[in-house]
Amino acid sequence: APALPAEDVEWAFSLTRDNMKEQYIESGWGWKDYDKRDELFHERAWFVVARSTEDKTLLGFVNFRFDLDEQIDVLYVYEVQLTTETRRKGLGRFMMQLTQLIGAKANMQKVVATVFKENRSSTAFFLQSLKFTYDESSPCMTDTENPDEYSYEIVSKRLKPMGQPAAP
Repeated sequence: APALPAEDVEWAFSLTRDNMKEQYIESGWGWKDYDKRDELFHERAWFVVARSTEDKTLLGFVNFRFDLDEQIDVLYVYEVQLTTETRRKGLGRFMMQLTQLIGAKANMQKVVATVFKENRSSTAFFLQSLKFTYDESSPCMTDTENPDEYSYEIVSKRLKPMGQPAAP
């Protein structure tokens, strides 16, 4: 994240806050600017950024990290954010396809994301458009007795068979 120009950092944070603050508050997770900044611009964070070909205007981004989740190498998507004008035009799908390719090239076993249950368009985007499934660590899979106690689900897509060893 430190490689992002300062103006891009501010733009990415503002877009995330504008798009997500209310959802975080409604989910019960709450919103604190400094916590979200720390998460977005963590030293291990990476970005796929989309710009207009005409005037280089910023259009959207995917924020992710390479991580180890229960001994499985994963690419964890923290944010997929688009400006209002660019939604539902294929840009989010394209950026996520690039992100999946990056994960595969880096020998990750799966791509993982967290979605708020109330964000039906995000859930449909991952499950229907991108063909993700509910991850085995998702509350709907791990706590089948109390699924309504959670405001989120975890979704994932395998990049390679689980029997293959994790990257060194």
